[in-house]
Amino acid sequence: MHHWSLKQKPFRGLSLSVPAGSILAQDSWSWLHKAEWQRVWSDRLYSNIQVNHFGFGWPMVPNSDPATEPPRQDSGTSFVTGAGWGPFTFNRWKPHTTGQFNYYLPTSSGSHDLKIGWDMQIDERQFGRNSNSGAVRYLDNSSQDPARPHDVNEILFWSVPNFNYDRNTHVDFYFQDVWTVSDRLTLNAGVRFGSQRMAYLDSNNVPGGTCDAALGCIREVSDIDANVAATLPLLFGEGGQVSGSSIISWQYLAPRAGLTYDLTGEGSSVLKAYFGRYYNNMNTGLPNANPGGNKAVTYEFLDQNQNGLFDGVGELGERIGGSPGAGLGIERSAPVGTPVDPNTVVPHVDEYSVSGEHQVGADLGLRLSVVHKRQTGGWGRGSAMNIAQTRGTLTNVQQVPCPAACESAGFGGTTITVNGLPDGAPRSENIITNFPAEDSNWNWTTVSLGVNRRFRNNFFWNAYFDYQWRHEGRRASATTSPLATDPINEGWEAPVGPISLIQDLTNWQFKAAGRYVLPYDVGTAATFRLVSGFPWAPMLSIDIPNVGSKVIFLDDLNNRRSDTVSILDLRVDKEVVLGDSANIQFIFDLFNALNNASETNFIMRAGGAYRNTIEWIQGRTIGLSARLTF
Repeated sequence: MHHWSLKQKPFRGLSLSVPAGSILAQDSWSWLHKAEWQRVWSDRLYSNIQVNHFGFGWPMVPNSDPATEPPRQDSGTSFVTGAGWGPFTFNRWKPHTTGQFNYYLPTSSGSHDLKIGWDMQIDERQFGRNSNSGAVRYLDNSSQDPARPHDVNEILFWSVPNFNYDRNTHVDFYFQDVWTVSDRLTLNAGVRFGSQRMAYLDSNNVPGGTCDAALGCIREVSDIDANVAATLPLLFGEGGQVSGSSIISWQYLAPRAGLTYDLTGEGSSVLKAYFGRYYNNMNTGLPNANPGGNKAVTYEFLDQNQNGLFDGVGELGERIGGSPGAGLGIERSAPVGTPVDPNTVVPHVDEYSVSGEHQVGADLGLRLSVVHKRQTGGWGRGSAMNIAQTRGTLTNVQQVPCPAACESAGFGGTTITVNGLPDGAPRSENIITNFPAEDSNWNWTTVSLGVNRRFRNNFFWNAYFDYQWRHEGRRASATTSPLATDPINEGWEAPVGPISLIQDLTNWQFKAAGRYVLPYDVGTAATFRLVSGFPWAPMLSIDIPNVGSKVIFLDDLNNRRSDTVSILDLRVDKEVVLGDSANIQFIFDLFNALNNASETNFIMRAGGAYRNTIEWIQGRTIGLSARLTF
């Protein structure tokens, strides 16, 4: 089997905070190849072996010229202007093979369904920042108090152009036994042995030069502004060849067990219980650990001539942070990557679940389940953690007045506790590791109640209600994507603000659906959904002593919630038979019949754009379609 698809998204990322001139256009191919061999060896033994390959090529192109419209982001409002920032070339390869043998074994103590198999894959990517948007992004801050011309504040440099290869090799073996003890009790148990090996391949990068995907890099020609091109070697070195190497490897065992028990022996009441351990997929490698990988560094931007543009190294103030070995005055004998803590472990989640199903009558069923998940060894998705700003080092505690931007969020005239670094302490000392233990043990508990009812052949309905308690880390960072439904990011960040990283939050949802067939086989259906809003809090961009500009929460998230969303969808359909072997179904849909217009995302940064809507539920929509079956 072979499959190719083309995705074209000329205005990817367009939203209230990302104007058309600042988008990055997507024009990417993806492909999937699959070969499968199935065989029945006997009436007890069956096998299924697959060899697959998945990949894509994804170049990103800005919509504006960075020479006349340099990339900017206002950390006070989260708005971006100028050319789209960070265009990349992203190529992915994922050869993958799986195999499973099933064997049925009857015994005097019950039957066994045995499974043994493997799951092996090489997850590799080539990810490079190209120079289509230049190498500089201006990090302005319109909420500065007092304000500065052009709102200049900080400046971010990328070591573009850059192409590097990262790889994660997975090798998993598993065994499972489903033991049917009796017609009332079934037990299952299994174990998966897993391993992941992180590595990088050869690369060749020349900051400020030009590179192509075949690793050819030169210094003579550059698409970058002359002042910036001259500065990049001073910040990142001359670059050159980097030989591939392994980084870190892990091996682990993941046990799983469960049971199903018929409480009455009549099949009307069933109890199920389950435990399973799941280890994180550590993605396509550790790009920050790759010496030939993307590098970045941030400085205070002095801008002495107040033109809002970079004119040379004399306009750089103190180094705010960045990749190891990046910055002025740093001796570099060879490219270096962010160090990896050898004690880093693969995070895992333990899942415990109990559920009960009961058939009240011939056509009425109830289901109640409780699922609890616990995460251990939280992970930053391969990003580096700034250990210079972890708990215990931010001892420069100060009370500062909430700036003028706080008025918009109702915090005008208040003071904020900020936690900075002592004078002279390094601002940036990064390492790839797990989150601190007290910040990484998250858990989630979900209770779900469902009911379904069939009155007769032409009428049925079902409904369920979920309620979830969440104990997790939330960062003062929110996506401005119009597609987000819970835009505040999970993860770890240094505790520079007054609000705890760990937040105890809740959400819930209710859904009911029904279908009724009228005379002449005209079908009618309705679906109603009621979903809680997401918890949120106002955020503020503020300068932290000896840390730099950071975004912090001004309040706990559970003190505010976005709009509750209620959506009613209706459908009418009619099927027409076309001869003996085909039929066509005509469908009329009315989506969002109640015309709900709840916000799904909005600006949370205190300032002039605070609470401006990014996206809302689209209005009442009619859909007409037809389905041909033959």
